[in-house]
Amino acid sequence: MKLNYGRQKKLWQERQSAPAEGNEEASSAKERGFNYYAILTAASDGDLKAMATFFSFARFMDGGAAEGYYPETWELLHVVGDETFARFLRGQPGKVRKRISGTFSSPGDTEPISKPKPYIQRYFPKTYKLLFATKVSLHT
Repeated sequence: MKLNYGRQKKLWQERQSAPAEGNEEASSAKERGFNYYAILTAASDGDLKAMATFFSFARFMDGGAAEGYYPETWELLHVVGDETFARFLRGQPGKVRKRISGTFSSPGDTEPISKPKPYIQRYFPKTYKLLFATKVSLHT
């Protein structure tokens, strides 16, 4: 059964105006001049530039911030759907696609799905093809 994270979008919208304190991923982004939930909300609306910005946060998410951030990348995939996510991936360099494929191969980041690749292949076939079925060039 395909997971439904539609309720997350409303939560992200509500958190846009909330203080970042007490939320490690939002605080980490705020330290770098970003409103984490405003970007995540725009990304959830299919804004490809916002999606690129959101996935660029991976470079500074660690510790507690990573514990919230990486599961939200999984949720975002579900919220935007296969077509939009695949469109986003087609515009990304190989190293970004490789990093995302690593995240989406990690059962810790894809809970409650313990075998994410077959799940993605079934419910997100275009995304699967771009992340796992083709060789990703590290030079693009």
